[in-house]
Amino acid sequence: MTTDDTFLLAGLFLLAAALYSSVGHAGASGYLAAMALVGMAPDGMRVTALALNVLVATIATVSYMRAGHFDWRTFYPFAVLSTPAAFVGGVIRLPPVIYKPAVGVILLIAAAELGRSAYQAAAAEAGNVRSAGVPIAPGVMVGGAIGLLSGLTGTGGGIFLSPVLLFTGWARTRLTSGVSAVFILVNSIAGLAGSTVTFAALPTGLPVWIAAALAGGLIGTQLGSPMASGRRIAPSARSGAGDCRGQAHPHLTLSGAEGLYDSSVSSGSAGLGFVSATAVLTQRPRRAKRRFELAPTSWLPLFCESRRAQP
Repeated sequence: MTTDDTFLLAGLFLLAAALYSSVGHAGASGYLAAMALVGMAPDGMRVTALALNVLVATIATVSYMRAGHFDWRTFYPFAVLSTPAAFVGGVIRLPPVIYKPAVGVILLIAAAELGRSAYQAAAAEAGNVRSAGVPIAPGVMVGGAIGLLSGLTGTGGGIFLSPVLLFTGWARTRLTSGVSAVFILVNSIAGLAGSTVTFAALPTGLPVWIAAALAGGLIGTQLGSPMASGRRIAPSARSGAGDCRGQAHPHLTLSGAEGLYDSSVSSGSAGLGFVSATAVLTQRPRRAKRRFELAPTSWLPLFCESRRAQP
């Protein structure tokens, strides 16, 4: 990989981290798409995506936990089996001819399901429908399947978990973002540990990419956290809001902004997933640059013959 490719990927990683972290994801599908475009080997793609995922998911986890959008009861049924399954998936090495098409198809399906569940989630939010809660047995089985896919593909699993939570009504949108952030973190750590068992050499550009992803994750979290935290509005912004001391009532929040955030998380994640899947599926091997070099054995006879032909 050339220096130009390293810095090109750094810019793409910064952009992907900023976009994905603003909607509660860590950006693995975006990282994979960028690396596929420059023709990186599958082993390097998976290790790099998981390493960057750990970093960005940590930032998102802290942000959503501080905002109160996390629930252990919703999280642990999925994590019980997904973590060891992600490690097993990380150990398994798929051939390049299978890996890239499989990643593209899986991301495409997940993005389609996430887009479909966005409408259902928006209707549930508008109707103030209560979340159903996660049944233990189905949650464990779904978590195990997602964990294995996460380790195999090099994603944290958030793009798979989010549509499940939204479509089944097990969690509302902002809780889904918080739970997905922590789910991505634990799966990425497990998948990275499994990947390093069979892949010893890390890409040389990883330190540069980590710095870029860190910057993007901080930017995206700052963009998304004001909406996710549901900040209260000032008394003057609403007629009759607040008491005689000018204190805002706790239940008065930026409902319009929160609704916009809730609907944009699902649709934004789905759109980014479609773009990433398309990039992976349409990537073609890069052709090596041809250099015009002639060995002495090829040009010397021609030179001698031309000399003999001169009068």
